[in-house]
Amino acid sequence: MDNEYVIGLDDVEATLRQFGQQAFVVGGNLLYEKGEGIALDSKQNYVPVDRSTLQGSIHAEAPVVEGNQITNRVVAGGPAADYAEAVHEHLSEHSPHSWKVAEASGRGVHFTQGGPKYLERPFLIGIKNLGQYLADGIRQRLGT
Repeated sequence: MDNEYVIGLDDVEATLRQFGQQAFVVGGNLLYEKGEGIALDSKQNYVPVDRSTLQGSIHAEAPVVEGNQITNRVVAGGPAADYAEAVHEHLSEHSPHSWKVAEASGRGVHFTQGGPKYLERPFLIGIKNLGQYLADGIRQRLGT
């Protein structure tokens, strides 16, 4: 994660030190909730919908706490990973030949809803105040 997008990391670190290991468990739960919100925003507002396969594959994974690090991922694709990457990174090595031809001819590929960066755009919006969200949420749930 690029720190230029996250505000309040110093406050999170202080809160984690204050509450110890419990804060990592609560922080993981908060990250999972934030991830679910990002996934929902992506599904409702950014992902192109044809047969809903890609839309249905978007989800937050359970947080992993290892020592002083919490990892949480929002993923898309599953069995349709190549298609997910083709749309997200339009054009990419996984783009269908017809997309490459359309782009090369100047016609382009047009999505009726959503399109490229369907995960990145809601992610960048969702993490704007992530540090403060985590610090406040940990304090609220563990009591200060």
